[in-house]
Amino acid sequence: MGVNKKLADGVNVFGPFEAKDSNGKASILGLICLRKANVVHDKYPLCRSELVDKQVLGKIDINIGDHLSHKVNLFYVNARRVPENFSEEHTYTLSKFYNIGYWVHDVKSIPVDWSTQAKYFQEIWVPSNHVQNSVAKMVSVPVITMPYPVEERVISPRIAKKELKKNNPSDDFIFLSIFNTFSDVERKNIVFMIKAFLSSFEGVDNVKLVLKIRNIELAPIFQAILLDIANKNKNIIFIDAFYDDLQMDELYNGADAYISLHRAEGFGFTIAEAISRGIPVIATAYSGNMDFCVPGEVSLIKYKEVVVGCERTLMSKFDSWAEPDMYAASFAIKDMVVNHSAWIKNARGARDRLRRNFSIEEVGRLIKARIDLICSGFHCPIKFNDRKIDVLYDISNKYGY
Repeated sequence: MGVNKKLADGVNVFGPFEAKDSNGKASILGLICLRKANVVHDKYPLCRSELVDKQVLGKIDINIGDHLSHKVNLFYVNARRVPENFSEEHTYTLSKFYNIGYWVHDVKSIPVDWSTQAKYFQEIWVPSNHVQNSVAKMVSVPVITMPYPVEERVISPRIAKKELKKNNPSDDFIFLSIFNTFSDVERKNIVFMIKAFLSSFEGVDNVKLVLKIRNIELAPIFQAILLDIANKNKNIIFIDAFYDDLQMDELYNGADAYISLHRAEGFGFTIAEAISRGIPVIATAYSGNMDFCVPGEVSLIKYKEVVVGCERTLMSKFDSWAEPDMYAASFAIKDMVVNHSAWIKNARGARDRLRRNFSIEEVGRLIKARIDLICSGFHCPIKFNDRKIDVLYDISNKYGY
């Protein structure tokens, strides 16, 4: 970095903006929050190893500091991706900046080797309190919960019609669940969910479970299981395809309820996306989604915390996650159909909560407050210097303490 170059207040944002997964989505939404909050920023696209067009995207080189204008670097680079983008040379290259990593993890402990990746950052942001607990106990830098923003959506037309009793009573009842094979099918607990659904509605053709899948070819054994289930059950529908944003909107808008019987979630983007549309949700009462899922507003499934039990790509066999209760899940699925009108009303509360606490505007405000504090050198003006003793007496007299 040039000796005479003075850094301005603001953020240099690095992220896999082209990626069609939750991290790519989070990085794009982060940019939207910064724009909405009027935080000055520049955008630096990063590659992801599985992207076909990665050669046209950038990578953090050791001379990057010469080209950056702002005091703060925000990296939407998860802990396991850090080695792809950083090396020991970056420790010096980025030393003139305040560096923030944005990490996410699903279970209660991050892998030990991930904790060493914190050395490149002055602090780590995470999307939920669940992840904050996971990361904070393993790293020596501050870990701040900075939630993912959730875009505001109109109420699903299908739900709106049902709310007004204008729907066709003969329409099928549609449960929807969305997942990516990259995200670990065992963690998403798909087979358990199918069993819970079939225990309630096996052979009932007008109650359907639609499973939207991506990258199923990466798990051929799981793919074979799903194909066998589909052949035996006409009311289970698999969609194995890439959908653009418009198609995803249509998919959500065709659902009467969303279901996620996950074992662990860092945040739960698809759950939040359903709630934002006013769609009633059934979800495991565990992990990141509990920051915005409240009993009564969401049909929450009790669970036991169990050990993972086998080594996985992103977690140890000694880690723990949730095992949802099968009876409770089956009951909730039946109850969602029988008492759907009541759950539509409950979903309004969940949607309002999401809009208050996770909107673009609210998360933008949180980000701006933190960036402003960092750029000020963590200077906090003391607001009590001018307080007089009679103010205290006034409070004392008024309230009779």
